[in-house]
Amino acid sequence: MKKISIIFILVFLTFTLSETKVQAVENIDFENLFDNHKSIMLIIHPATGEIHYANQAALNFYGYSEGELIGMNINQINTLSSEEVEEERLRAKSEERNFFIFKHKLANGEIKTVHVYSYPVEIDGETFLFSIIIDQTEYAAAETRNRIFLNTIITMLVSGMIVTSVLSYNLWKKKKNLQITHELLEESEERFKILHNASFGGIAIHDKGCILDCNQGLSDLTGFTMDELAGMDGLQLIAPKYREYVMEKITSGFEKQYEAEGIRKNGEIYPLKLEARNIPFKGKNIRVVEFRDITEQKEKEEEIRYISFHDELTGLYNRRYFDEELLRYNHARQLPLTIIFADVDNLKYVNDTFGHLVGDAHLKQAASFIKSQSRGSDIVARWGGDEFVILMPESDNDSAKKYIARVKNMIVQTNLKQGELSISFGYCAKTKNEQDINDVFRLAEKMMYESKR
Repeated sequence: MKKISIIFILVFLTFTLSETKVQAVENIDFENLFDNHKSIMLIIHPATGEIHYANQAALNFYGYSEGELIGMNINQINTLSSEEVEEERLRAKSEERNFFIFKHKLANGEIKTVHVYSYPVEIDGETFLFSIIIDQTEYAAAETRNRIFLNTIITMLVSGMIVTSVLSYNLWKKKKNLQITHELLEESEERFKILHNASFGGIAIHDKGCILDCNQGLSDLTGFTMDELAGMDGLQLIAPKYREYVMEKITSGFEKQYEAEGIRKNGEIYPLKLEARNIPFKGKNIRVVEFRDITEQKEKEEEIRYISFHDELTGLYNRRYFDEELLRYNHARQLPLTIIFADVDNLKYVNDTFGHLVGDAHLKQAASFIKSQSRGSDIVARWGGDEFVILMPESDNDSAKKYIARVKNMIVQTNLKQGELSISFGYCAKTKNEQDINDVFRLAEKMMYESKR
């Protein structure tokens, strides 16, 4: 039963259900796509926590066999209490949250820090959670090590100030201790520099933005030498559009993590995470700041977002994204708003005669033609199986006719080696704000089916 259900799960991964009739997706092996996807994926019951299905990447990551993992309760993997896990599942089910950071226990007892992206999906009328899991253990460990180093640096800085003050007083009081004081100061400074440069990120000590000292990590991160950084206005390491924002954090004494954009010596802009501590020194406050390049983290987040809103085969937007954009565009200022429905003809025949690889090639070619003739403001999505849908703001029926003519002209000029490519179209324009967009959608779909007869 679970093997059969996965076909429906993958339809929901790519498409969000609506009231519109959907043709059966019989030409794509969704189960194979799910099982062989490199991302770790689980299907979980939100109420009980039972793992309803898991792909091969999940089995490899957690170290369990399929028979062991499927049917296991997520509480056996998640190190949070069962009450906390249940609370987070219910939040994901109601879409109050879809991103979580958990610690998951593997079959061998190893604990992994993971980022979890969860979305509710419907299977046979019942809601499940579709979860994508990303292993962030190495990144979290690096963050922990860096925080320890940062706190150690701050402690050493304060200790150094205290030691320096005490020793200076003793030096004034007793000159005979001059040599001992000098040796202690050198030792304290050496210890501080070792910790200072051992940080995994860039560290700067500044007074109202003016850099007093920094570590080698900041030099490596920014491309400036340590001599160039000493005395520099620290805001020069921040991208111009974020400088006012960062200055507000400095003047307010903000001590929590926040994100901005940095700029290197060569002009390259990169995503940056900043965290600072305020240290009283000689009647004023100075700040110890950590700079961390989070390019890799942002790339992973963007990859997840892309997977969530794009069709894997054609690269077009998926049904989930289209539904969200349809709500956003369904306003009077976008009228007339035209919907075009497109269907690749005889795809089953092509699959049965020439094989699914040829059928996939037809779908990719159709997607390329449909996308190439659209405007930048149009939303082009794969609706399901052999169907596509185009949303054209500020366009009427005449615009739709011209668009369809351009696509058909491209098809005529292209000869595929196996099977003739043919696409049926239907369209309808919403011209008045009181029109129901769902009625417009149904009329476009109906016209498309009638053109296939």
